[in-house]
Amino acid sequence: MLDGLDEIDDPQVRQQVVDWVQKQMIVYNQNRFLVTSRPFGYRSNPLSGVAVLEVRPFTLEQVEQFVQKWYLANEIMNKQKDDPGVRMRAGAEAKSLLQQLHNTPSLFALTVNPLLLTMIATVHRYGGALPGNRVALYAEICEVFLGQRQKARGQVLELTPNQMQLVLEPLAYYLMLKGILDITLVEAREVVEGTLAQVSLQMMPEAFLRLVENTSGLLLERENGVYSFAHLTFQEYLAAIHIREKQWGNTLATHVGESWWQETIRLYCGMADATPIITTCLAGDPPSTTALTLSLDCLQEAFRVQPGVRDQ
Repeated sequence: MLDGLDEIDDPQVRQQVVDWVQKQMIVYNQNRFLVTSRPFGYRSNPLSGVAVLEVRPFTLEQVEQFVQKWYLANEIMNKQKDDPGVRMRAGAEAKSLLQQLHNTPSLFALTVNPLLLTMIATVHRYGGALPGNRVALYAEICEVFLGQRQKARGQVLELTPNQMQLVLEPLAYYLMLKGILDITLVEAREVVEGTLAQVSLQMMPEAFLRLVENTSGLLLERENGVYSFAHLTFQEYLAAIHIREKQWGNTLATHVGESWWQETIRLYCGMADATPIITTCLAGDPPSTTALTLSLDCLQEAFRVQPGVRDQ
């Protein structure tokens, strides 16, 4: 078993390791070989003649098992003991989270992703309750992971959570605009350096990217010198905030027919005036099924909508 093939930073060394593994598979062909890697790291250096398996989304039963065991592990770690009282408290907290998730279907739908479920559980553990909609949940996830956890542990960060998020927003928007998930260090540096200079005169872009990765996990170095957000959701959410702050709602409306932008559009409508988006969706004669569906989603999540457009 070879675990973490993608964690070999140097691409040339990684290719050498892949070549070595390939040879071992031929020489010791009666053995079973199990190699693990994140998808990004494997695609650039694949093995031949192997079965490639990917982690499946959680089932409902697995979500419940994960939450129960996650809370138990955290309570035991926190109290430094395992007794009936610790198990009772862990069980009560797990039950509280699962009940809140079942009562909020839009949030429960996110739990099939192990990373998002971990983040939801962390927000619940530190906050005691979940927000009622996705926009509020993502806002709280960003706050908790960009600083609230560290603050609770007595750690001091060089930038506040709001400052780190401010720098991440244009990066997320840039990735959405380019239609990509990954960005090189050189390109990311150019995108963030202007905003970073507004919140810190000392910190360099490389140090900022390392800070966010090491403290929050919202941004990851997938490859050596290649970054992406831990989940597309956070790229879409932070891009939506950037669009709202820049008042670019009318520009966003031009993307209503593109599937790549639809989640960003829904999240934007959840924090701003959804009127321009819905108006554009209904402009067809008649509107397409896709546009009509998006308009209904935006209406349901909208922060506000002009009455006439709501009636339409």
